[in-house]
Amino acid sequence: MIKKVIVDKSDRLQKVSPPSLLEGERIKRRLEKKDVEIIDLGHFNPDMEIESFSLPSSLAKEEISSAVLIKKEEDLKKDIAAWFESKYQIKLNPLNEILVVSGKNEAISGLALSFLNPGELSIIPDPSDPIYRNAAIMAGGEFEIIPLLERNDYLPNLSTLSDKTLNQAQLLFLNYPHNPTSAIADFQFFKEVVEKAGKYNILVINDASFDQICYDESTPLSLLQIKDARKIGLEFHYFPCTYHVPGVRIGFLAGNKEILSALKTEQEIFTSGISSFSLEIAKRYIKDYLGISEEINFEFLVRRDFIVEHLNQINWKARKPKASPFVWVKVPFKYSSLGFARMLLRKVGILVLSGTEFGENGEGWIRLALNCPVSQLKEAVERIKKHSHLWQRSYRPKRRKYGNHQTA
Repeated sequence: MIKKVIVDKSDRLQKVSPPSLLEGERIKRRLEKKDVEIIDLGHFNPDMEIESFSLPSSLAKEEISSAVLIKKEEDLKKDIAAWFESKYQIKLNPLNEILVVSGKNEAISGLALSFLNPGELSIIPDPSDPIYRNAAIMAGGEFEIIPLLERNDYLPNLSTLSDKTLNQAQLLFLNYPHNPTSAIADFQFFKEVVEKAGKYNILVINDASFDQICYDESTPLSLLQIKDARKIGLEFHYFPCTYHVPGVRIGFLAGNKEILSALKTEQEIFTSGISSFSLEIAKRYIKDYLGISEEINFEFLVRRDFIVEHLNQINWKARKPKASPFVWVKVPFKYSSLGFARMLLRKVGILVLSGTEFGENGEGWIRLALNCPVSQLKEAVERIKKHSHLWQRSYRPKRRKYGNHQTA
């Protein structure tokens, strides 16, 4: 008789943060079985139809040869270069300064695997998307946290990093416009980043996944607009974060050609390529960019203005974003972030993300994604008002512990 194989998780996997929303999704399913209508402002998944964008009807069934796929990808890279120049006034060589990738997690993980040796150091902002921390861990690297604080407009204070840290660091992860706080980076900050990275030989990756969603005539900067940025870094753009097409996962990295060449080798080994359907979606988006972005940004603007105004009216502290589809909200006094998020879901039927999903410096905040039209946001506000008596209760679960310097 063959015994069941028992295999322990690797040390690396045990240090990886579990996927967010697991508990929230379980609670959500239980409530839905009780016919409780959940208003989902958690994971970014917008309820939005784009009238100016039509999907190709036949591509999903079309038989495409590898040669045709290569040609489609080359054409897309040329379109991206033209779009990038039009939007940011930056000329990119589509042959070696743009790399099309199939997904955000794959791109970030590929960068860590390609450029971090076991024991080498990454600098990771906190709060931030857990993928940066997890990618460093799975590559066998160490990481050092640099806090993002409200008083600094959620920009990392690079002067707090010691010479020892800067000399050891291989990678610096940035994310502007920022998830979860919606902060944006200015020219002076990016200039300081480029100078520091050049001095200490650090590869900088700016995740600009949400830079196409912006408001009030605010246009987020690209890292590559800074002089010499292409010598030290890359920028990541992701189409599904700008418009929502189910099943489409495609983005691109732009910048340092030597880094992209090495990353392409990793991509050829570990990924299976990008579908013709996704390539065509990205090409259509770039072609119709002005109309699509205007439509999307107007809808997100309406949602943003409504929820921020009404939350502030009931004395919640909601930051008004200049970019990104997120609203960063201070939790009421005496609540922890996780406790408040749980209470909102269980008692009010509103799903949000605890700030601690993004790291210890997210404590005291929750993140709302602008997933729903104003009609549902109005319902959310009414529910919050109806249950306002719950704010006086305190609930403090054990706080997550994050090391400032962890070895995988």
